[in-house]
Amino acid sequence: MEPVDGFVAMLLRIDYGSASTRQHLFGACRIFSRKIELTKRIRWFEGTTGNPSFNHAWFVWDWHHRGRPELLYAPPVALPVAHASRPGQERNCRRDDCDHGRRGGRENSESGTNCGYHE
Repeated sequence: MEPVDGFVAMLLRIDYGSASTRQHLFGACRIFSRKIELTKRIRWFEGTTGNPSFNHAWFVWDWHHRGRPELLYAPPVALPVAHASRPGQERNCRRDDCDHGRRGGRENSESGTNCGYHE
């Protein structure tokens, strides 16, 4: 059985595709369509100290793709820490126009914090 439709996107360390043992997933794979390199390192947990040490990229396989894969760069925006925070440490958003899940909007305006996406 072989997949014939759809796509897969995986967030991986940027050098994941460099291993010679994985070339069947990249250079020799006709459905590998793009690599989107993040231009800002991910901070996985709110309140941690130090600097993130790994670069990441989205690797995308698309069964409708034909031709050479694309190398793209994500815009250098701050990634939303609040959406990757430890349980119990999520921040509520004080912005009225926030649509980043149930934590946003007017009902959280007294909390005095943003969800992390707007900072």
